[in-house]
Parts: sequence; C-alpha cells; structure tokens
Amino acid sequence: MIRGPSLSSQFGPQGLACAFKGSFPLPVITSVFVVLLVGGNLAGVEPGLSRIGARPEAGRSDAVVVSNAALAHTAQLLPGAAVASSAGEHCKAALQRLGALLQQEQAQTGDVVRLNVYLRHSQDRAAVDRVLADWSAGNPPAVSYVATPLPGGALVALDAVFISRASPRSTQLPIRRGGTTPGRADVCVGPPGDWTFVSGQAAAGDLRTATRDTLAGLLKTIDGIGMSREHVVAIKCFLQPMKDHESVNDEIARAFAPALAPPVSHVEWIAGSRPIEIELVAWAPSGETSLHAKQPRIEFHTPAWLKPSPVFSRVATIRGNQLIYLSSLHADKPGDGAEQARSLFSQLQSVTAASGSSMQDLAKATYYVSSDAASRALNDLRPSQYHPERPPAASKAMVSDVGAVDRHLVLDMIAAPANQPR
Repeated sequence: MIRGPSLSSQFGPQGLACAFKGSFPLPVITSVFVVLLVGGNLAGVEPGLSRIGARPEAGRSDAVVVSNAALAHTAQLLPGAAVASSAGEHCKAALQRLGALLQQEQAQTGDVVRLNVYLRHSQDRAAVDRVLADWSAGNPPAVSYVATPLPGGALVALDAVFISRASPRSTQLPIRRGGTTPGRADVCVGPPGDWTFVSGQAAAGDLRTATRDTLAGLLKTIDGIGMSREHVVAIKCFLQPMKDHESVNDEIARAFAPALAPPVSHVEWIAGSRPIEIELVAWAPSGETSLHAKQPRIEFHTPAWLKPSPVFSRVATIRGNQLIYLSSLHADKPGDGAEQARSLFSQLQSVTAASGSSMQDLAKATYYVSSDAASRALNDLRPSQYHPERPPAASKAMVSDVGAVDRHLVLDMIAAPANQPR
C-alpha cells in the first residue's frame, strides 16, 4: 500500500494549478497522480485535490480531481431577502452561506471541488465570474452554470461539493447536518467510499403526486442495488413552476421522515406532461453495493423494471475514491444545434483526456438545452460518443436559458479515472 503526501501537499494549491497548466508535460503529471492516489479507503492518507486547466481570472478550473476524500454536498444556497439587488451582491451573499458550511466542516475555500451556479439571467454570468475569481483566490473549483427562475426573487444561488475535514472517515451511512430549514439537511457528507449517481426519473400527475411517485421510483432503484434512503446524499429537482418548489420540498421531507431529508436543489424546466424530474446522488462504504463483484473503476446498471437506453445508464457507480468534476461546457462560438453539439463533445474529449479519464469512464451527465434544434442535435450525436454498454447516467432538462449567452446547449459531467488496473 502506497502511503505518502498528496500532490496538493507537495506542490501547494498554487503549484498544482501551475503544474497542470504546463510546467510539466500533462500526461506525466496525470500518471503520477493516478499512481499516488488511486486506491481504496487509505487510512491516514490525506485527501488529494488537483486542478486541471485552472483559470483564476474566471474563478473556475476546467476540471478538479479529488481523491480519498470525505465529500460534502450542500443544499441550494440562496442570498437572503435583505441583499442589495445586483447579481454580484447576491453571489457574495450565497458564498457567505457556503463559507459558514465550510467552517462547520473545518474546510477552506480551496477545498471546494465543484460549484453549481444558478443564474436568474445569463447576462449576469460575467459579474458572477468576477466574484468567484476574487473568492477562490487562485484555487478555483470546477463551476457549472444554468439559468433558472429562483425562489424569493434571487438573482444567483449555488450549491457545492467540497472536502469535509470534520467528519469521520469511516462510517456506514452518510452524515446529514441541518439547521436552516426544519426537516432538511444543509449539508450531507460521505466519507471515502462508493459514489452512485441515479439518472432522473419522472412520474405523472400533479406536482405533489408526481414528486411522491418519482421519489418512490428512485428509492426502489437504489434498493435494487443494496442501498436505502439513508444512503442518499443529494437530490436535484427539475420542476415547473419554480413558485411551487416548497410543495416539492414538503414531499421530499415526508419521504425521508423522521430523519433529515438530504440537501435539495431546484431548476425550473420546460417540460411536457411531467411536472418534475428528480435525480439523486448516493453513497455507500466501498464494496457495500451489490454491483461490487469484479471491482472495476466504474459500473453501470439498469434495473429490470426500467427501460434501457444506448445513450444513458439508469445508475452509475464510481469506485476507488477518485472522482473528476468538470466545469460546464458549451460551444466555443454561436452556431446551429449540430455545430454546438459537436463543439461541446470535442471539448469533452479533450478535458477528460487531460484529467486522466476517457469517454468510456463518464459517470454522470447533466444536459441543459434551450431549443428543440439543440435537443435533437444532442440526441443525434450521443450514440456516436458513448460506448453503448457504458453511457453515463444522465438527466436532460429543457430550460428557458442555459446560462451562456447565445448558446442553447450546456453539459456538466462527473467522471472516473480511466479504468486502469487497481
């Protein structure tokens, strides 16, 4: 068993950013990272964090690789009613709330792995980038954007994934901590272990009925791989309309009572006959799920009662205590739906390769589309991009605005290292 300092402790956060921006040949750095940090739950080994393509001036990195870490997932953090009415101030207020959670978990800004940013208006993205650049102080996380109406007239909200340094590194269940909203956790922490991503599911009915039945379907899915509601770490809802989000929160709290419900985030989508789609993240100690037989780095699963698809898996599980979070990707220039889709997947191939992953080791995709042409182009292209037996778990949401000006398609992704022998 290899024991030793993480790359972050050897180079420091600034040094890592420089190293991966070109001070050393990127394939060499990536290989060293895999040798040092891939493995099981290594007692006594510090968490490792590396930034790929760090862009301090924009407040984000192309990707962040995290290993052997207890990972905390937060609820959607809103700025509060008393904040001045500008996107920059709303972002600062939401980051202050995140700062309180970081302090609670004995973490720092440089421990943030991924920020999901929710904008009321895409035009505010540049202002938010400036705030994130100042806040991250040269240690930028992966950042994903989408535009959506938000509760209480907020212009910006966010949720985060970060390294917790306060929670036990060996437990049988994730740890939920509450405080702000009765019945719901503000943050949930899973120690080093297996991370499972369940694609969005959607049931019919009015919003409350659809929420209740969709949650029942999701819990049936994770029960089929040896997990339960106690293993759920985070929930994301794509719903309409946003003004009714509290009825969704009520149903989620009821489904997990008497325990605290996991952290929840919301995006307003433009749907057809279904008012809500829900996806979730779950955690279990290494090897506890029934998918563990041959211990590959990443496994895909479709329960017998759900229809399989060649372009997404119903469930994906990452093993080996190493995850790769990518910033959201969009086309490098305006164009029609096909042009934007091709540009997006070209970037995805480059970033996954630079991060030590591959197109066959993608675990969880979220697609936001704001036009029928972009949605069709995405559907047309996905079969040629993914191995039919290894597509990532995924959710696709039609939204009014994807969070990038003059774009109609955005993708964010979570990946595993390329499936090398352990």
